[in-house]
Amino acid sequence: MHLEVKSAKETLDLLKIKHKNALITIRNNHAAAMKSKVEKLQEAEELADGLQVMFGELLNEVDAATSASKKLEKKFIKAKQRAQAAHTAYVQHKLLNDVLTNEIRDAEVSADKLEDYEEVIEYLSREIEDQQKEFDDILLFIDHCSSVESVSALETPQPKKIAKHYVPNRTGRGKHAEWLPHVDKLILEMLTNRTPPTCIQANLVAMAELLCPGMDVITELPSLKHIKNLRTALYTITKTLAAYRLANAKSWKQGHSDETSRRQTSLLNFLMSVITSDDKFKTICLDLAIISKNGTAVEQSRAVLTALRDCEVLLRDWRTKTQEMYPDRPDLLQLIPDPALIDVTRFVGVMIEHDSCNTARAFGKLFCDSIREAIAEKLTEAHVNTMVLEGDCHNHLRNVWFEHIDSDWGSLLEDHLKADLAVIPTHLRVSCRLSEILIQCDKEYNFSANYPKGHGDEFHDWLRRFHPDKHRLPIIRVSGGNRQDSSFEGALPLYDGLDEMLAFTNECLESSSNKLQRCLLITLGSVEVIAQLRCASIMYLSVIVPLRWLAGNTHKLAHRDWGERSMGRALDLLHEAFVKIRADPSLLLKETFIMNIFKPLYAQLPELKDYLNYYREEKVGNTVGSFSEADRVLAIDAAISEVFYPTKVRNRETTPFCLVLAERAATTLLVELEDPRKATHMYVSSVLGKRSQAVITNAEERATFGMRSNNDPSEGSFATLTDVLQMGGRISLASAAAIGQARYNKDMYRDIAKLVSGKRSKKVAVEEAEPLGLFHTIPEELCTSLVAMAKSRGKQTRSKFNAELLERRQSYYDKMQLEKEEQLKSAEKAQVDALYLHKQYHSPACWKTVRVARTNFAKLKSEKDKLKHVKENILIRYLGFGWVETHHPWSAKSHGTFKADELFKHLVDVVIPLADVKQVPDFAPVNLPELPDDFSLGDRSAVRKELDDKRELLKVDVRRRAKLEMERLEESGVTDGVEYMQEASWPVDRLLQENSEFKIQVCWMFQVDDGEGFVSEELKWCSGVVTSLVRDKSDKYNFVDVMIEWNDEWVQVEDERVTVQRLKRKDFNPSKPFQGAWREDLSADFEGKQI
Repeated sequence: MHLEVKSAKETLDLLKIKHKNALITIRNNHAAAMKSKVEKLQEAEELADGLQVMFGELLNEVDAATSASKKLEKKFIKAKQRAQAAHTAYVQHKLLNDVLTNEIRDAEVSADKLEDYEEVIEYLSREIEDQQKEFDDILLFIDHCSSVESVSALETPQPKKIAKHYVPNRTGRGKHAEWLPHVDKLILEMLTNRTPPTCIQANLVAMAELLCPGMDVITELPSLKHIKNLRTALYTITKTLAAYRLANAKSWKQGHSDETSRRQTSLLNFLMSVITSDDKFKTICLDLAIISKNGTAVEQSRAVLTALRDCEVLLRDWRTKTQEMYPDRPDLLQLIPDPALIDVTRFVGVMIEHDSCNTARAFGKLFCDSIREAIAEKLTEAHVNTMVLEGDCHNHLRNVWFEHIDSDWGSLLEDHLKADLAVIPTHLRVSCRLSEILIQCDKEYNFSANYPKGHGDEFHDWLRRFHPDKHRLPIIRVSGGNRQDSSFEGALPLYDGLDEMLAFTNECLESSSNKLQRCLLITLGSVEVIAQLRCASIMYLSVIVPLRWLAGNTHKLAHRDWGERSMGRALDLLHEAFVKIRADPSLLLKETFIMNIFKPLYAQLPELKDYLNYYREEKVGNTVGSFSEADRVLAIDAAISEVFYPTKVRNRETTPFCLVLAERAATTLLVELEDPRKATHMYVSSVLGKRSQAVITNAEERATFGMRSNNDPSEGSFATLTDVLQMGGRISLASAAAIGQARYNKDMYRDIAKLVSGKRSKKVAVEEAEPLGLFHTIPEELCTSLVAMAKSRGKQTRSKFNAELLERRQSYYDKMQLEKEEQLKSAEKAQVDALYLHKQYHSPACWKTVRVARTNFAKLKSEKDKLKHVKENILIRYLGFGWVETHHPWSAKSHGTFKADELFKHLVDVVIPLADVKQVPDFAPVNLPELPDDFSLGDRSAVRKELDDKRELLKVDVRRRAKLEMERLEESGVTDGVEYMQEASWPVDRLLQENSEFKIQVCWMFQVDDGEGFVSEELKWCSGVVTSLVRDKSDKYNFVDVMIEWNDEWVQVEDERVTVQRLKRKDFNPSKPFQGAWREDLSADFEGKQI
């Protein structure tokens, strides 16, 4: 203020001199007329000088009052505003004087114009008088104040306002109102910090009122619709900033992709780990919610490539918007990277990391192949390097091993304890599987007390009462989501604290009954279960802990010549160790062996050695009821001692069964490591896996230095998405993805740690501080243009995402319809088979009684024929009648293939007797997918009846189409129903009977003329009746000669009606007709039987 007053004084002095010179010049020409006017001008100057003096005195008064108290802060803010208004008026009056002076100096004015000047000067004088009164009021106000805060308070800059401003329309005609850029930026940052849109308006008002009291900061508030629409803008902003980072990266290092399902929609993400311009390893989420057309690996690969192309488009649009808003700032365009830097050739040497499931592996292969092809097309030079690597997440690989070990141990215990399990009531849900036991313990004993029927809080209180100094390892939470190896991680706390858990449970059951507690008392009191816990604890400490550390830190070990492909060395050591354990299971219980599996790596990786030493020997834990650092003990070290050198009887007696579990674990793990269908085998040298140390080159291993050996970035980005969805209610997937991706990439991050008070010193907070989010580090103009671009694309972005979502839903629907059609086709095909089987029941092929079955089974000589006819008779009842009780597998994993005698026993003991208690259906059942429950509660409603009727009509339609298909197959000669209705062996008994009138069909070759001179040969079944036996050689030579009288349609003019025909046993009912083949004529029965 002092400088401004001084400047004003100097300006007025100069003005005074100029005025005097001008008046002298004018007085020479118009002395008489100007005399009075000059006097009035001098009086105005004197008044201005007086105002200056008064203003200086006012500042002195304020400066003298700075030592007073701060009670009237708000009043002095108003005083400041009034003083500023007065100063503004003063400056305006000075400018008027300048204008007046310039006009006087530049023109030879007439007397009329001088009269105008006189009016202006009079007006100025009145205004100065008013301002003098204003200053007098301020002085009076100060006299009544007992204290002031500080002159600096009067100089505080005004805060930005929550308001709109007018901007030109894109058409160039007219303007429209938009929120000031900083308003949108503030809302975007609040959205990123997970502030619900409905709370933002209230938060804006609260901040304005509390931080800027008495100031008119908010003129109006954004609507809820505008706030929600900014979430779509955030989706574009975070993807554009990701493209910015990707293009500016020094090099691309590793890609990560994963798939999940949210809101019943399959989502894919894609992240890139890059080396930044300052040589730091940074992971960027490019897109958190990629929606592929149908979820197949092919479409997923295409969708990720499209997401990369979108990065180019976003950068290009950003540049266009910036140039449009700041046409005179070419320097801003230079700060936005060239979209051409999103180049597929930068994938050379990049590794694509994915999960180990089949779809993920297929995606990885297809995506890498697509990238290689694109690189080869773009780089046409010979021998161009198109190396793009694939990698598997070693966390997922490890989880697969231990899931199978857990399952195998569970099966072993169930088989070993099946007698006891058969007696225990099923409603207690006693289980032998480790993962299920951990879930039960989590519900009952976890201190979080999340399960309503558990007793975690009571158990914690019980421990404080009776075991206050006991070290404790927390129960692992496995109820809300489970990693397969978490069961093994949770085994150690359970093994260590089992005595207290059992004692507490027993005490609780003495006063009340609880199913969960009854179950756990039975389970945790089992020696076999404790043995499982002990072995699982060893597996966790010796295998999971070091491999988990390696998988999580591989990208930090490039200076140790360790990379993703180096993980094969660890797996080779693991394979070698468990080969020895399979031969000698006692090695699993030997600490010096099992805890040093990865010791050969310590020289190369001292960080691994240091971590394992810390975890096993130095890591401390709390005691019961205390969180003081002074009370902490070496909890894990104590637990390890009890695992390998048990002092408790309940642990020592587990050793024999531990050896059984150790052998099974070794066998299962080796199968998992060597199985060519699993991804792990590619890293194992003993099976020459293509990524193993025995196969890869040094160059390939070096290429993976500095790369991750896990897919944690993809998992972590989905965790942010899940968090937003859980907090956001019915927030859209696109909006949730926008917030989740912005949070993962820390686009809006501010270093608040250095401002937070607490235990940690601000010095430590500064040392650990992360850089500001990219949104806050780019120039303000680029932020503004980025937000403007994102807002302009809002409708397009929403439409595109919704279109992808609808396309995916349509794909789901099409897939469902296709499955429905396939089921109908399968049902029609199965119905054709069922129709044949249903007809067979009414033919000699079916053994209706046990006696007939034994007789016919005895006639069959080969195992093949016996199996064929026994299976056929079982299927007549199972498929032809729909009697599910008759089902019997043809083979079993634990048994192998069932023999004919075993199946025949099932036929005579179970299948044939069912006809005495069940009614043979008139129609073959239609094999449509049935409803899970056909129950009804009271009377069925009209809607339910209508649905049931439609289902019955569909069955009728399937049966009709199946019948038409069967007739078509019969007419075309593809199938022959009469063939399936024949006896199991040749019917010689009936042929030898007198007057048997055995209807017979014999296959003959006929010459067929097509009417155009072309003659072809065709086999036809000719029908007749056996009238008499000519010769019987059935016992010795397996044939008989009979006299046959042929039906009229097969007798021509020159043919004899009755002939002698030799019927051989081997020619009876062949599967493929030939000249001389014969069978019983059952065509009338086949065609006449109702279907």
